[in-house]
Amino acid sequence: IKRLAKTDKVEFANHTWSHFNYQRSVMESSLKKRTVLEYLSKSVLDLPQMAEELKRVEDMFYSLTKQELKKYYRLPY
Repeated sequence: IKRLAKTDKVEFANHTWSHFNYQRSVMESSLKKRTVLEYLSKSVLDLPQMAEELKRVEDMFYSLTKQELKKYYRLPY
């Protein structure tokens, strides 16, 4: 990441810290499925939790590259 960030050949964006399935996590109401399926969060993620997911990636990217991450993101899955 450090080496690629020094070039202008790669554009980095956010993909969340934990790579959870956000859409299914919001829709899935079965606590049993939440416990069994690793790609679902154990609870329904609200906006502050989602913001923390994105911020954590931004902070890590900055600590590695001393650059701001573009404000683009794509949710996993």
